[in-house]
Amino acid sequence: MTKLFAVALLGALSTSTDAKPIPASELAGRIDLHIAQQWKKEKITFAKLASESELFRRLTLDLAGRIPTILEIHDFLDDDRKDKYSRWIDRFLKGIPKGRDRDTFSDHFANVWTKWLIPEGSDEDDDNRPGFRGWMQKTLRKNQPYDEIVRRLLIRPSDLEGNGASLFYESHRSTPEGLATATARLFLGLKLDCAQCHDDRSGG
Repeated sequence: MTKLFAVALLGALSTSTDAKPIPASELAGRIDLHIAQQWKKEKITFAKLASESELFRRLTLDLAGRIPTILEIHDFLDDDRKDKYSRWIDRFLKGIPKGRDRDTFSDHFANVWTKWLIPEGSDEDDDNRPGFRGWMQKTLRKNQPYDEIVRRLLIRPSDLEGNGASLFYESHRSTPEGLATATARLFLGLKLDCAQCHDDRSGG
């Protein structure tokens, strides 16, 4: 399915000769069309449409990392606006009040990125994790593009405070081989661990 989606995305993008960004709704339509054509070619039967409650559960899990509350479910199902789904996406992205805090996309994905980027195992890493998570929360709340986040992680860690992107370097021991291995795995999908001792460059 991942391969199919990638092919569909490339196909959707390749049909545009305009340098301007493609509107999200138009791009989604192109992707859907390519996927539908591929499914028809391979004689794949469409699954039945998800119910509104199922769709909302998926939305909440994806953006907030939790299941929706009973009140949220009722509010969503009682909402008769045609664009309610996109409205609820914006609501989760901006944050939903939760006591004195806000239950947000940035909180959830700060946890996700921290788990990906800061390895578990040592006491030092455990000490670094809260600081890095806080930096990621602030960065995501600013809606900073992902390419800029990665640049700050890899290129300019020295100009940041201790509880920030520099913790990525510290957690990987600031060694060339440690940083190369982590960077290749996280951002290129390649494993270089074995290449430290073997000639195999395939990452297998």
